Amino acid sequence: MKSMVIDMTEYQKKTWNNARNKWYALSMFLSESECETRVIKMAVGAGFQSTCAMHDYFKRWGERMIEHYGKLPYRMLNSSFYEKFMEMK
Repeated sequence: MKSMVIDMTEYQKKTWNNARNKWYALSMFLSESECETRVIKMAVGAGFQSTCAMHDYFKRWGERMIEHYGKLPYRMLNSSFYEKFMEMK
C-alpha cells in the first residue's frame, strides 16, 4: 500500500490561491452591482454556496485579503458585518 504524503506548502498555496480568487470574485461582483444589494446576491454572485459559507470566509480570510489586495468596493448591504471589509465613501 502506498503511503500518502501531503506537501503542505503546495496545499497552502492552493488554499491561498482559492481564497484570493474568491476575493477577486467578490470585488468584481460588487463593482458591477447596484449601490444597494442583498448579501445573498453577493454570495451567489461570487460563487459561494450560501451566506453562511461567505460569512465564514470573511471571518477566516477577510483581514488577510485586505492586507494583500485592499478593501472591497462599497455597496449598501442588508448586513453591517461586511462594512469593515469595504471602502467607505
